[in-house]
Amino acid sequence: MDFRARIVGDGPLRGALEKLAGHLGVADRVTFVGQVPSHEVWEHLSWADILLHTGVVAPSGDQDGLPNVIGEAMAAGVPVVTSPTAATTEAVTDGVNGLVRGVEQPEGWVAAVRRLAADDAYCEEIRRAGRHWVEANFDVRVNTEKLLRHLEAAAAR
Repeated sequence: MDFRARIVGDGPLRGALEKLAGHLGVADRVTFVGQVPSHEVWEHLSWADILLHTGVVAPSGDQDGLPNVIGEAMAAGVPVVTSPTAATTEAVTDGVNGLVRGVEQPEGWVAAVRRLAADDAYCEEIRRAGRHWVEANFDVRVNTEKLLRHLEAAAAR
């Protein structure tokens, strides 16, 4: 499958990933962007057809909460394929508003990308459902109103 990938962000595995891309013969297709200011993330999302989020739990047990980039991608209409780590599945429901695949199952990731690339109607369904989830759960006005109602109820008790 012909592809282009941008890896946005940085970390201790960057050098090893760059070497691996060379070893696999895909270095000319993969751009390591590095860390960017948050406003530049949107430029990369507008370029993307799919966001692949391959979160893992560190050997120490450390893990992220829900990564902002998942909500940002969904808001931008970019379908998300993610691993079921941290809080990703609080946002992404497999087959509904994104796809969830285990990092140890590369064939599942390939199948997910191929399905999104080949089935425009399904891809659009995922895009719309992702955007709907963000509007319902990531809107600061909606969340502030919910918080205010809870605080008012607690104060009334």
